[in-house]
Amino acid sequence: MIAPFSKACLLICISTLLGSCHAVIAAKVQHSQVTGTVVATAQGKIVGVQLNDRTNGWFGIPYAKPPINSLRWQPPQPLDAREESLQTKSPGSSCVQPAGSWSKNDDPITGSEDCLYLNVYAPISHDAVSNNKYPVMVWIHGGANYMGRGDSVDGAKLAALHNLVVVTINYRLGPFGWFHHPVIVEGISDTDTSAGTRTGNFALLDMLAALIWVKENAEVFGGDADNITVFGESAGAQNIYALLMTPLAKGLFHRAIAESGGFWNMSKEQAINYPTEPVPGSPASARQIVAELLLETGRSPDMESAQIMQTSLVQGALRHWLRSLSAEQIMTPYLTKKNLGYDLPSVTYDGVMFPDKSQTELLIDSHLASVPVLIGSNRDEQKLYQWLDPKLVLIEAAKTSIRDPIKYERINYFYSTWWTVKAVNELADIRLLAGQAPVFAYRFDWDDEYSGPDADYKKLLGAAHGIEIPFVFGDFNHSFMQGMVFNASNREAREKLSDAVMSYWAEFAYTGKPGKGRTGDLPEWHLWNSGPGSNKLILDTLADGGIRMERDTLDADKLYDELFQDTNFTKAEKCRMYKEMTMYPNYDLKGLAARGCSP
Repeated sequence: MIAPFSKACLLICISTLLGSCHAVIAAKVQHSQVTGTVVATAQGKIVGVQLNDRTNGWFGIPYAKPPINSLRWQPPQPLDAREESLQTKSPGSSCVQPAGSWSKNDDPITGSEDCLYLNVYAPISHDAVSNNKYPVMVWIHGGANYMGRGDSVDGAKLAALHNLVVVTINYRLGPFGWFHHPVIVEGISDTDTSAGTRTGNFALLDMLAALIWVKENAEVFGGDADNITVFGESAGAQNIYALLMTPLAKGLFHRAIAESGGFWNMSKEQAINYPTEPVPGSPASARQIVAELLLETGRSPDMESAQIMQTSLVQGALRHWLRSLSAEQIMTPYLTKKNLGYDLPSVTYDGVMFPDKSQTELLIDSHLASVPVLIGSNRDEQKLYQWLDPKLVLIEAAKTSIRDPIKYERINYFYSTWWTVKAVNELADIRLLAGQAPVFAYRFDWDDEYSGPDADYKKLLGAAHGIEIPFVFGDFNHSFMQGMVFNASNREAREKLSDAVMSYWAEFAYTGKPGKGRTGDLPEWHLWNSGPGSNKLILDTLADGGIRMERDTLDADKLYDELFQDTNFTKAEKCRMYKEMTMYPNYDLKGLAARGCSP
């Protein structure tokens, strides 16, 4: 059975990819405390560090009160003003998440509920440019919305090279960031909340709070509060798409870059209902999780009793009980899910944070219709989830090899192509057909990894999901792929491509158009022009065709037909793949039945 987002593989791959940098960055910050830099934010003075002769940094800055105790499952609350200076020289805690492969004590979870922190990198002002305001770029990390942390990237080089203020943020994850149970949503305090905050999309509210903090404080770091770009990858890009659709984000950012995102958003029914209901919920839906918690804690002897108890308990009592549980207890049922990357109800169309409209209508009618977007995907997105899957890859002491190379490539082709069509092409078409702001699309093709007798990473990973992140920040030293994928043999070419990517991203942040890059010497990036055959920039090294514009002709319906005609898969595998490709924002029950698949 194909399990592209299997728990084991996802924890190893993404947690390592998105979390391994923390220890290195933290160590670097502690080592680089050469000169403390004091700035006066609206909440009080903070003391940062000089990272090098071109960049200052401030780490672990709180942007809201800790969402703990009575503030668990409440909108983020504004901070009180401080009189004393706050030392911001090391990153704050990550948010609660599965411990993953780096757990040192076999703890099932890591992080803290006290995690609403951000980090700022800003150029050290020199000569005349000190009078200018720099564009601000706010990074929203990925990790399937239940893993990751803001300080998994280092923004120092991007900030220094192109005079940008770079901000990275944490936001609540998993059941703490996304919990849509009616008793929780109905229990949100009316105090200090505004229209649209009575929602289970707590993580999105965190992002809005972080953006409000950035807008309020941008100028003390040399930033321009009227030129803020949100950028992010994977679930971070999914959240950026959500921010483009909610009226609550109006005025908080002015450009958006979404790397390998997607509309993995669910309906209220998927987020709340039991999986066995006529309109089925996700295996990790709110009611299902609460029933499993009642079982796990011994309050109910079986699932039927747990469902009855959940219905019969006074809402206030159930809410109080859920808040009394430890973070580890709440995480327990989620850790048993085999497909949490698909099944976690994260961004949910709840009719509150998002008006009661279709996804297309939300995009067309958005209050952020004037925001230019730069969006794209990687050619081999799916290979990140394949390369450590023991069903697909044989890992021996001295060699890693693909069990069935043809099937390996076909799995990658179907999922990666679907990802591109749904996450890039369809969004670009909707915005352009609605006469909205400019759309620029790309595909990242770099695949010059190490290939040798012990492993062929060019085939194992290729242009996999997340592999573009070091190129965006110009920082290959903190990637777990350093030495294995990024090595001396590809250094010169990849650093040149990285310079180009940073140049395009920076120019977009300055002007809303990537053009020929900030340096003005790159191939011109043309607008997406809607429909089959649209313009897309290919990002690759010169040896593999270089940076160039190509025409895109992908089509989702043709892809599904091709899947069911492919002889490399069993019927059950095809049905599973089709279900995963068509489950958002509602399970495609009719489509599954028409193809002879069970729900």
